[in-house]
Amino acid sequence: MNTKEALEKIKLVHGDKYKISDSWEYKNAKSDITLYCPEHGEFHKDFYRLVNMKQGCPTCSRGGTVYKKPGYWNVKEHCIEEAKKYKNKFELQRKSSRCYCSSLKHGWLDEIASLYFDNSIQYMRYDEPINCVYIYEYSDLNSFYVGRTNNIKRRHRQHCNGYGHKDGSRIYDVVYTFANDNGIEIPEPIILEEKLTAKQSQEREDYWKKYYIEKGLNCLNKAITGVGKGSLGATLKWDYESCKKEASKYVSRYEMKTKNQSAYNAARKNGWINDFFNGWTKKIDTYWNNLDNVLSAAKECVGARDMIKKYGGAYNSAIKNGWLKLLVYKDKG
Repeated sequence: MNTKEALEKIKLVHGDKYKISDSWEYKNAKSDITLYCPEHGEFHKDFYRLVNMKQGCPTCSRGGTVYKKPGYWNVKEHCIEEAKKYKNKFELQRKSSRCYCSSLKHGWLDEIASLYFDNSIQYMRYDEPINCVYIYEYSDLNSFYVGRTNNIKRRHRQHCNGYGHKDGSRIYDVVYTFANDNGIEIPEPIILEEKLTAKQSQEREDYWKKYYIEKGLNCLNKAITGVGKGSLGATLKWDYESCKKEASKYVSRYEMKTKNQSAYNAARKNGWINDFFNGWTKKIDTYWNNLDNVLSAAKECVGARDMIKKYGGAYNSAIKNGWLKLLVYKDKG
């Protein structure tokens, strides 16, 4: 096949949608072609993918979503321009995680935060009217479940599909188990109220729960409702400064999680955990260079594998310093 015949085949598949470089010559099916999309500019495809697989502009195929080239977020100026779109670290982490992680990795995050974020706003604002109260009605079974969320689509998926556990199993809540036990489909949630602040949603969740109970319906809710109750109650208790103070007591995320899970959950949920710990260990370079600290960590573990999982830095230091034979683990029993 010559170049003219190859161009005719491309036109047969894609029409006149793309402009092809005038200097391109067909050599074989792997010949790289530079093409121009009228909406998204230049892109490259080999002849086989373009014709045989009928692939076109990659940005068009992603619905217009433009992916950054490898290494893009390793440039500080790119991270700064992206960060300017957001009001705080939490929003940056939630909406542009690659920018956030790169800024954290390169040590730019605090500088960016001080220059471009509104530091009067600490992460998630609980006075934002982003929450709703919803209900699952099982009319034929005279039962209901009422809940609150800031993302009804995600919450519905969680009710329907369960939660992944760290051991690989799935955990299902009462909405799922009730429907499964009675052989019925989980209904679509009905939004009772929306545009509520976090505290308002707690108040209204409790109100609607009591309202339907008074109507004689069976309530499926197991957790206590009301202001300051449930997972949000712990989150409201633990603000940024109190979490930071609590985290300073621990050497690792794992230790914080095991010794104060409510503070850990609040820090993780709000995106503060990376401020308090670098990776899985505290920002103390010399901590695991101390033999006593390593031996103390080993005594909390049931073996080498458990120690690697809980205190990887301690185990690595034991290898580096030749302390492995000195480690004493706790009994499995």
